[in-house]
Amino acid sequence: MVGVIIPAAGSSRRMGQNKLLLSFGGKTVIERSVAPFLDMEDVGEILIVVSQGETVIPSLFCHPKVRVLAQGGETRQETVYHGLLALSKECDTVLIHDGARPFVDTKEIDAVICATKAFGAAVLGVKARDTVKTLEEDWIRKTLDRNEIFLAQTPQGFDRKLLEEAFAGTKGETFTDEAGMVEGFGKKVKAVFGKNSNFKLTTPEDLTLAKGMIKEPVMRVGHGYDVHRLTEGRKLILGGVEIPFSLGLLGHSDADVLTHAVMDAVLGALALGDIGVFFPDTDEKYRGAHSLALLRETVALMEQKGYELGNLDVTVAAQAPKLRPYIETMRENLARAFSVSFDRISVKATTEEGLGVSGESKGIAATAVCLLFAKPSQ
Repeated sequence: MVGVIIPAAGSSRRMGQNKLLLSFGGKTVIERSVAPFLDMEDVGEILIVVSQGETVIPSLFCHPKVRVLAQGGETRQETVYHGLLALSKECDTVLIHDGARPFVDTKEIDAVICATKAFGAAVLGVKARDTVKTLEEDWIRKTLDRNEIFLAQTPQGFDRKLLEEAFAGTKGETFTDEAGMVEGFGKKVKAVFGKNSNFKLTTPEDLTLAKGMIKEPVMRVGHGYDVHRLTEGRKLILGGVEIPFSLGLLGHSDADVLTHAVMDAVLGALALGDIGVFFPDTDEKYRGAHSLALLRETVALMEQKGYELGNLDVTVAAQAPKLRPYIETMRENLARAFSVSFDRISVKATTEEGLGVSGESKGIAATAVCLLFAKPSQ
């Protein structure tokens, strides 16, 4: 089985901000770097190694193949080593791919896997197109034969036992990539030829180039629906407003059905599933949680994806109580959560004239539709 280690604990000094969380085309850099590996049959596990305390990157992934290890080292070499120690033992072939290299494709990955299984070690890369020279104190020292120059990329692939032996045999030495370490251990590495488009994001200029390669959707539409049962002994909270009533909504959190529908609409627009994925009712930390706080987390995720709210339209179906006196406050709460003006938020209430779950006063339902726009600055 193939295991993939994604080192994602770098400081991004030359970019000036965490480049892995930069977004274009509705996806972050780290998501794009991981995506090609997700549906590959040979890949059984993807281990993303992040810095201790990193919380945003783990929130971006909910896939059975993906694990996040918060044990990044001071160097890439240390980070990969920690990942290798934590990788499932069933993974006998190991790929290492840069978290900031978002344009690799499955054909290139498959070529590296095949070469690794055939030769024990392989690295993706391209031949130099420009004339390559060495420098000495800003003076040209020597011109190299560019036909002999190979510019290494990732993924780099290794037989797991070989990689473990290379780490042990070169202990104390520093290498800029794993292929160099294996070479230092005395083993040959097979070159696999890829494409120049598989470049690593390092500087702001690289980000500009990356954005030009992706046609970003200008807008996204999302729809959300939720329903909760009415019961005794619970507060009735809708849109963050506590409404006086003899019954409340049953749920793991505060059961704010209106806010839940809004969250589902936003997550749907981003094609991320529903609130059960991010805030499961099996997790005790969400027991009794305030749904407006969960909405703010959802909004933060939306912004990380490079989007902002255009407008939101919500309908609540409840036979009782009368909700009209509380609607303006609900709109204000939602507007604050999204950091938008009041006039972008619509909340309506209706009855179902004695029909269905809400009409028979057995529960309250809500639907929401949102329009998201790509941020011009992203």
